[in-house]
Amino acid sequence: MPRWLLILLGVGLVLVFTGVVVVFAAAAFAGDSSSTSTGVVIFIGPIPLVFGSGPETGLLILVGVLMTAISIVLVVIIRRKITTRLQTNKLIRECKE
Repeated sequence: MPRWLLILLGVGLVLVFTGVVVVFAAAAFAGDSSSTSTGVVIFIGPIPLVFGSGPETGLLILVGVLMTAISIVLVVIIRRKITTRLQTNKLIRECKE
């Protein structure tokens, strides 16, 4: 497995863990609040399904749209990089023959 892939996996795990800690900390310090919001963003590929209720639902939808845009951009960049490497390897093999 390439080193950059392991680094990317590690960064993703750290971000998920950090997000869980932040959510638990926010819930612990919020106490009894009269206005609560709940929300879920589920990704099926690059498409988000957003469910929520409360005063912050608009913010949740905005975050879902931003995450979708970022994920699509990253998929395009990674696909171009892989395609370029495959084409370079093909040219190198053709030159050797």
